[in-house]
Amino acid sequence: MAILNSNPEVLLKKRKDADRKRIQRQEKLRLEKEKQKKKALVQKDKFLRAEKLAMKHKAAFIERKRMDNILKHENRQISQKKETDTKLLFVIRIPNTNKHLSIPEKARAVFQVLRLTEENMGVFVKATPTIMPVLKLVSPYIVVGKPSLASVRQLFQKRAEVPDSESETGFTKLDNNQIVEDKFGDDLGFICVEDLVHEIYSLGDNFKEVNQWIAPFKLVAPVQGWSPRARLEKIQYERDMSKPVTLAGHVSLEEIDIDKHIEELN
Repeated sequence: MAILNSNPEVLLKKRKDADRKRIQRQEKLRLEKEKQKKKALVQKDKFLRAEKLAMKHKAAFIERKRMDNILKHENRQISQKKETDTKLLFVIRIPNTNKHLSIPEKARAVFQVLRLTEENMGVFVKATPTIMPVLKLVSPYIVVGKPSLASVRQLFQKRAEVPDSESETGFTKLDNNQIVEDKFGDDLGFICVEDLVHEIYSLGDNFKEVNQWIAPFKLVAPVQGWSPRARLEKIQYERDMSKPVTLAGHVSLEEIDIDKHIEELN
């Protein structure tokens, strides 16, 4: 039987080594972020033709007008809103199909709140009278739908990740019931991944706590590669994902068959 080494000096060395590796990972991530920011600044300084500047200005004006109309309409409807039955929605951020439009700051702020910081990311949300107007603001950049229990379970089995300070990426795959029990066993009584699936799908009392612990689901782009066929498929996918722009403030949030979309991206 192996005897654990309880020598304080050995334990201290292990702890220092773990701290050193953690600091190195954080420094590496910081340098990568700085590199990405510099690259973004270089791209902003590129020369743009006058007609392209005009198109970008017009697209930005239309987008601001759309968001302002939605906000005005929702502000008028606040006093008339009634409590309705909530439901589970799965929100996926899609690529911006309008190449002349930079995503507005209001939409970026919404994505930060929803944790949809990248394209093809998805999160669960509880459809309440408060969250629906927020989703309408970013409707051109997302697809929304009510997932089935099978889709929720599939997402957890294939894509679920949770925070992990010891991992290089900061997250680890949720493929072990022990992780769930260590996190929620004492407080909420959850002992396996299936408990989390049930809590999310049924919109349980601890939905918010569980949903915030689960990292946004990173889905796979449906079309990849640079071959002529892949390029044609990308063009077709962008056409399918493009949405008509309306300036009406009372427009409703369009829901799709999200189960089919999850199957394509998962």
